[in-house]
Amino acid sequence: MPLVEKWYPAVEPYGVVMPHVTVRAMTTRYGTCSVGRARITLNAMLVQAPAECAEYVVLHELTHFLYPNH
Repeated sequence: MPLVEKWYPAVEPYGVVMPHVTVRAMTTRYGTCSVGRARITLNAMLVQAPAECAEYVVLHELTHFLYPNH
């Protein structure tokens, strides 16, 4: 996913491995993160959101690798 590739360098220096990204229909969330599995799941509806919103969600999910319980 291009947005994950764009924002991954922001967390890579802290030892975060490149997560596997899944996109699927979700009814109640924009994205989820499984730190232990190094996986991010994003809502398929993000493609219809403004670019800034989709970028925020991706960066937010990447941040979970640094601060899992924030």
